[in-house]
Amino acid sequence: LKSDSEILSKGNSKLSGGDGKWDLLGYGLDATGDMLDLASVSDAPIIDVEKFDNDYHTRIDLNGTIEGTFGLYVGYSALDYLNDVSNTKSFDGKGDVKIAGTEKGKEKNFSASLKTSSSNQTTNTYSSKYSYATYEAYQRVKRIRFTGDADMQLLMQYLTPEFINNIATKNADDLVKRYGTHVMLDISIGGCLRFNYRGVVSASSSTQEKKTKVSVGLGVSVLGIGVNLSPDKSKEEITKITSETSDKEYTGKYYGGTNSGQSISIDKDGRTTENINFSSWQQSVNDKNAALIDVGRAVFLYDFIADPVKKALVKAAVEKHIKDSQP
Repeated sequence: LKSDSEILSKGNSKLSGGDGKWDLLGYGLDATGDMLDLASVSDAPIIDVEKFDNDYHTRIDLNGTIEGTFGLYVGYSALDYLNDVSNTKSFDGKGDVKIAGTEKGKEKNFSASLKTSSSNQTTNTYSSKYSYATYEAYQRVKRIRFTGDADMQLLMQYLTPEFINNIATKNADDLVKRYGTHVMLDISIGGCLRFNYRGVVSASSSTQEKKTKVSVGLGVSVLGIGVNLSPDKSKEEITKITSETSDKEYTGKYYGGTNSGQSISIDKDGRTTENINFSSWQQSVNDKNAALIDVGRAVFLYDFIADPVKKALVKAAVEKHIKDSQP
């Protein structure tokens, strides 16, 4: 891990996939970016889902069950944190791969998931001296996926004319830049409220102690939404731990819902400068203002290219992009 690795991410101003029907199913995803950032999603689909639905309506599954879940990612160092994020978002609860090509302990997916500087919204910097933690509260409003009967051979017959034309006319690097590394075949949309925290924990602390302390520090900021990450710690213990952590920084942001894109101001002691009406925000999330919050299955972009020569070139470009994006 480099002492300071900068990961550039483009800001997004709106949720382009919120059509209330297919949303981002069949779109491209840059698995090295931040899933919640629409800059990580292609601006056009690879698969013509409307046409596919007309022919094979029963091979698309729509599940509108509303579900609230959470994610907690903690690392004693930047690399340890990124391992936790990548493994959690790339594998399901059974250990099955969700993002094609993922291997635990190898290349990191979603390595740009932590904004560490609230004053700089375009550059994410990871430093080896910090410990990191993130809490994400999710409100899923819809899951959209191709069923197991929609195999690759069938899906290949429903590529958009624009994608087919771009395969023929664009070079491999341009295709990866436009469409990302993967194509999403199973997505969940909804809302996410994300809290990030970093701090310098005493060098004498063990790796496990650092993870515990940074989790305690993060916990101060999420108390405002009724979440207690340190039920085994007294108020005095929490104060002592957080006071021993230096160079602390908190950030918070809404994704999806009526507050989508809004940042939450949090001071260095973890106190928010505004009241967070968590239940009201949850109720505001619908399929028209939702964000992409999970990918249940994604295959490599090059698997949708029939020409073996072009497929090999795009495969090499995808692998290079993933390698170059590692921290």
